[in-house]
Amino acid sequence: MPTYSRPPIVEAVIEVQFNDAPLSRKDMERFVKKVDRKYPRNDLMQDYDFGIQFANGKAKGAEPTLKQEWFRCVGHDVADIVNIRPTALVTVRTAPYESWDVLFASFVNDFEVLRKLTGFKRATRIGARYINRIDIPSPQSVPVDPRRYLNIYPHFPFSKYPALSANFSMLEFRDEERTNVIIRAGQVDPVLINHTSLLLDIDVFIIEEIPLKVDFVVNLYDKLHETKNRLFEALITEEGRALFK
Repeated sequence: MPTYSRPPIVEAVIEVQFNDAPLSRKDMERFVKKVDRKYPRNDLMQDYDFGIQFANGKAKGAEPTLKQEWFRCVGHDVADIVNIRPTALVTVRTAPYESWDVLFASFVNDFEVLRKLTGFKRATRIGARYINRIDIPSPQSVPVDPRRYLNIYPHFPFSKYPALSANFSMLEFRDEERTNVIIRAGQVDPVLINHTSLLLDIDVFIIEEIPLKVDFVVNLYDKLHETKNRLFEALITEEGRALFK
């Protein structure tokens, strides 16, 4: 894969999920304490379920119920993050992105800390997700033709392709190597003045036939990385690539 001087990656994620014996609040607190030198800031996060009840034809908000508690830990430079959930470990790098080697080494270290604290956990999902934002110079943020920059875009049965003020595409499939793929692409709110921003979000993961041995599980991430790279190169046009070479 080519090396880019200004990769358009705004967030890169490596995760492992496990369903057997979810982590307790105490387990997660022990993990947070173990990694506090690498991630000195931590926040307890709470997910709630909200619902609406109907009685006598009238809607009434139901009492929110706590679904899950988890911790978000942030590194010294704010760009490095690890999320520890009862059934998942997620290592994140936000912009500026460094490299796969650096991100993967960080994930392996986080995973090893968790494994030493809690013992063996059978992986039920391993994944890597890369969210890219391509910023295109566009005076007065005039809509751009996505076909010039991405090889994934809405198709129209018109002789003239319309100027799109908004667009979004999503694909989900399994490739020939049985890797699951979700691709999201489209126009998003620009971060820079006089620019149009396009999103290219590539999520690759394996949920079947995951080995039991830790070393074999770790090696599968290289396969996911290669799949992600191949998809990225296929989905970017030369004009799009020129923006971040």
